[in-house]
Amino acid sequence: MGFDKFVEAETARTNNYSTQGTIAACERYTRCKRAANDRAIKILSSPNRQQLAAARRELDKLEDSLWTIVRIGAGGGTMYSQFAAAGYGVREDVLGKLIAALRVRKKSVSARRQTNKLLTRAQKFLAPHLKISSERELMGLGWPKGQTKIYASAAHDAETALATLKVLSRRWPDGAAKLLATRIEHSVTNVFESGD
Repeated sequence: MGFDKFVEAETARTNNYSTQGTIAACERYTRCKRAANDRAIKILSSPNRQQLAAARRELDKLEDSLWTIVRIGAGGGTMYSQFAAAGYGVREDVLGKLIAALRVRKKSVSARRQTNKLLTRAQKFLAPHLKISSERELMGLGWPKGQTKIYASAAHDAETALATLKVLSRRWPDGAAKLLATRIEHSVTNVFESGD
């Protein structure tokens, strides 16, 4: 059962369709999928296991920091917590696919070219959201006063996570790199489009 169907079934089973009920369903799916991925990862070589663990950590850091930027920029909102919780489950689905893709060493010029395009698009889309330098500039964008440190920390985390993920994509087989780049590009564009 995929993420969407699981969350739908779980909220129906618990009869809790609230934001908290949906978040609880997302968290349950994530725990189950993460445990399955942790078992499946054992088929990979030690370097690939370490790289996949780094990819999981950095994807989580990237999306968490982006949701922080969007949530505070919007003045708060529990829907962003729900979006962020859903992201963990979806990322675990992607990691399951990455486990399989890391076992395939087939070269693909097309996949590598697409990887580079996706990463460039993600970088270009993200750049303007990370270049705010002052409290005045944040307030001019409608941010609440006193959020500069939170913004700066989240922006730094997003930049470092993206840089690490780009390095990983260069080390991985072409198919796995394309999967990772697809998730990165989707994460960056989806978070900011959801926040508009």
